[in-house]
Amino acid sequence: MKSATIARNYAEALFLAAEADGGAAPEHYGALLDAVAGAVQADERIAVALESPRVAKAVKARLLADALDGVAPAPVVRFLQAVVRRGRQGLLGEIAREYQGLLDVKLNRVHAGVTLATAPDARLEKEIVERLGAALGREVRAHFRTSATGATGRRPRASGARSGAARTATAALPPRRPIPSTPRPPGPSRSHGCRGGTRARGRPERRPACGGRRPWGTRNR
Repeated sequence: MKSATIARNYAEALFLAAEADGGAAPEHYGALLDAVAGAVQADERIAVALESPRVAKAVKARLLADALDGVAPAPVVRFLQAVVRRGRQGLLGEIAREYQGLLDVKLNRVHAGVTLATAPDARLEKEIVERLGAALGREVRAHFRTSATGATGRRPRASGARSGAARTATAALPPRRPIPSTPRPPGPSRSHGCRGGTRARGRPERRPACGGRRPWGTRNR
């Protein structure tokens, strides 16, 4: 089974638990999952402790429970312990991404990457988000970044939207001008042999008229 399929199965299990709690639990669970996955990726010591076969699984479960005590609800702690117990801790990043995808569908939300030439202020960010939301008919989570080469001249692309929901604007190019055809210079005419000379005494001249060379197929008489 591919890692993406496994990650999605785990994400769906946690999402169902979050929906059972109701309220803002789905978003809260997603934020906690992102935080744990980010910590494992950022701190090599945590990753080594969770992946090392020398550390007993019971010890790993206790470490997670102690670290998340008072921070995460019991369903999240039990979920993370199950992931580690089954040796899937290396998929925490993928599980977090799959969970956010499920959450985006539920909240009718898309993520848009916006590239600008300069860093925007709060007013510009709000205006861009409002315009994107009005155009797409969804809640938009914009992720702004600046480019040293400036803006690309395209509208931001929204991820997670269906085909056609977000369109990129491309500059209209002027129509191509037809390239005038240059007439080919007249080449030398093809001739099959040389014509005979002028008539003399009622008979055609046997000597060739082109540089003294006889055409093929003739012979002296």
